Amino acid sequence: MATTRRFLLELCSFTHRYTPYGVSGVPQLLGEYPPKWVGRSDLETMMGSPSVHDWLKLTELAGLG
Repeated sequence: MATTRRFLLELCSFTHRYTPYGVSGVPQLLGEYPPKWVGRSDLETMMGSPSVHDWLKLTELAGLG
């Protein structure tokens, strides 16, 4: 469970930093943070959030917290 939770948190960190061009509408270079955006649902917005608190909430929703 701990390994899965850690992997999920690392995935959230990655997806926050490297948002696909089609989602943000703005091209970005490696190492640049994407502009703030709102997803199609609350869950999608939490997955792309820069807030660690949102990522921890995702692990709780997945039953890992």
